[in-house]
Amino acid sequence: MRIFTFTLVLLASAMMFRPAIADAQALEAIRICNKMVKQIDLLVEYTKTLCVPAQGRNGMSFFFVSQVPIFSIEASKKWWLLVVAGVFGETFNANAMKSDEVAFSDVSMVKSGLYFRIPAKTARTLQRRVLNGEITLDSMYEQITAAMELYSIP
Repeated sequence: MRIFTFTLVLLASAMMFRPAIADAQALEAIRICNKMVKQIDLLVEYTKTLCVPAQGRNGMSFFFVSQVPIFSIEASKKWWLLVVAGVFGETFNANAMKSDEVAFSDVSMVKSGLYFRIPAKTARTLQRRVLNGEITLDSMYEQITAAMELYSIP
């Protein structure tokens, strides 16, 4: 666990994110991260999720990491991505804080120096559309995976 936490901190600091967050904004982002992780971990029992906030280009970015290599198991990946994107979308549809990106990874991908990201707007829009009955969860998943871009940690 200590190695994983160190890797995550190293990853977050090495990512494309911009300079340090202002103190008040940092505290709020950490509070939001902790709230989202509690919801995610209640809904996804087979892994624990870590969340790291950082200043993005156009608002806050949030980096979610599964402690289990879920990207190698399609069913696990699908449910985890739906839950993370749904919780993120719900949180930011009800929050005034500006959000930029949502990044996803798991312990195996972090070790390989890889992560996925989508625009925060995509997660917010998809969550709202599912809530309003405009699309199904399967459609939401298809749109999440279509929007995901793979990045290497610099």
